[in-house]
Amino acid sequence: MNILIVSTGILPQPAVKGGAVETLVDTLIKYNEKTMEHNIKIYTVYDEKAVSYYDKYKKCKFISVKINKMIRYLFNKGIIPTRVILNIFTNKVAKDIKNINDFDVVLLQNEFRYAKKIKKQIGSKPFILHLHNDYVNKEVKGIEKKIKIFNSVITVSNFLKQRIEEVDNSIEIKTIHNGIDLKKFKKIDGYQRKKIREKYGIKDDEIIIVFAGRLIKEKGIKELLLAFNQIPREFKIKLLVVGNSFFNENKENKFVKELKNIAKD
Repeated sequence: MNILIVSTGILPQPAVKGGAVETLVDTLIKYNEKTMEHNIKIYTVYDEKAVSYYDKYKKCKFISVKINKMIRYLFNKGIIPTRVILNIFTNKVAKDIKNINDFDVVLLQNEFRYAKKIKKQIGSKPFILHLHNDYVNKEVKGIEKKIKIFNSVITVSNFLKQRIEEVDNSIEIKTIHNGIDLKKFKKIDGYQRKKIREKYGIKDDEIIIVFAGRLIKEKGIKELLLAFNQIPREFKIKLLVVGNSFFNENKENKFVKELKNIAKD
């Protein structure tokens, strides 16, 4: 099958700058390199480092969409909202799709709000939404019409599936949970374990709770820290926070400073 994937337009494929959606798509295309089952094309935002990986893939072709450097800079600074970047990306993708016809199905990653522009260009070919976040629910204005653009939806959880069914229970929905490559999680020996714990001031008999993700309000990290501070001191437990304020960047913004102040306790 010839599959055309439209990425989020925020972070590049391959996932050289991280991103949950992009990392999952990477997993899919790498698996396809092993099975050699499908021919894949991916529309992705241009990134110099990502381009250097393109030649490693035999069954996947990357179509780069360049965003003006100044617009990208202002977006990274938080001056320009996400919708501006998404509009530019989707407009360029829709314009380019006119020139290609060698695909059997289109798989849109997450950003359903911009699906209408793409749908106009692909005609009657199957259009599938791969939904990773709670974007499709009855709280969204006009969602009933917007969701009918798709032939079917793939969700990463049954919760998201249920939220869509509350809007329209006639659409075909399938839950496919995100997988984990267990080979990446290796047991370490006693010496390594001791050195890592010493590095972060964690005693050998203390339990470690790990938070891994961007340090943003939506992830609930502030609530986690506040809750953790209520645990009695005699409990032998530590919280290890792993993450940046933004994808592949570690800028200490106002929210991160607030988190660090909470963490002092």
